[in-house]
Amino acid sequence: MIKLALPAGKANPAPPVGPALGAKGVNIMQFCKEYNAATQDKVGMIIPVEISVYEDRSFTFVLKTPPASVLLKKAAGVESGSGEPNRKMVGKVTMDQVREIAAIKLPDLNCSDLDAACNTVMGTAKNMGITVEALSACGRPFVASPSAGPRRAARRIVAVCRAQQQEEQPAGASRREVVLRSVNVAVLGAMFTFGASPRPSNLGVQDYGGGLKTLSLCPPSPNCISTAEEANDPEHYVPQWTYNPEEGRGRKNPATKEQAMAELVEVVTNSKPDSFTPTIITQTADYLYVEYESPTFGFIDDVEFFFPTDKPGIVEYRSASRIGESDGKINRKRIKALRLDLQNKGWKSIGY
Repeated sequence: MIKLALPAGKANPAPPVGPALGAKGVNIMQFCKEYNAATQDKVGMIIPVEISVYEDRSFTFVLKTPPASVLLKKAAGVESGSGEPNRKMVGKVTMDQVREIAAIKLPDLNCSDLDAACNTVMGTAKNMGITVEALSACGRPFVASPSAGPRRAARRIVAVCRAQQQEEQPAGASRREVVLRSVNVAVLGAMFTFGASPRPSNLGVQDYGGGLKTLSLCPPSPNCISTAEEANDPEHYVPQWTYNPEEGRGRKNPATKEQAMAELVEVVTNSKPDSFTPTIITQTADYLYVEYESPTFGFIDDVEFFFPTDKPGIVEYRSASRIGESDGKINRKRIKALRLDLQNKGWKSIGY
């Protein structure tokens, strides 16, 4: 195994690539070409890579996430860390940025969950002379003291992080078993990559036959929620919405599907949960697809809404992150924020 850290899109035969691969008899130019193609959308970042060389001198490689220090410098907008981190601070990042970096790094860290990853990122920030600022429970800015040890400071920040991630757990029923019986499902573990990621191929309404049409199921990773999931899978399941609840406007003044779609578009357009920027990509009479872009690194989450024709007044939805494993419950928080805004227009969740 050969481990290198190379500039994205700019690998060349000069050291360290040439000496490291030449000693193993690897085709250096072929590696540089493949590495640069795989990282061309990440130019400006240092991307670690692990290269496996086989007996016939062929090779494969796996891209790893950038060092936390690189991500922190990018988030703080600084060129380098402090030479005296206990005395001189060179920049600051927000708790949202720490959480985003922790979610990026989680697959490569020896951490059991996002809280532990936040702890690690906090420690790195402290050692670099970068201040971490968050909102305290009462809404006032909280700044970790540079003299505090990383574990103590991290515990205080992670407490905020954990409080921000709270979300109700659902109950009810769904149709995953029917879906799984109607198709051959092969779930592939996705490689974690940093930077832009292509649009998923499983977007849109899926026709499983027998009149069953619904949005896609989630992958095994916990960074996705969908109304198509099993109710006994609280990590991925969320209940459907209705825009005509019986105890509300559905009894006396029901909204049309066109009116409900207009209300949904208005809420999506005018709200930015966790400062993610929404962009409507596709809108039809019964389907809405929105891309949400994260504020710091430009990661994309895919959010879909479906108005099934066989269920008047019902709206299904799915929210999924394209990369990483843990999302810090960003998808649940987003859906909850949209739901609360829609409740003001007469909508209701079936289950919450």
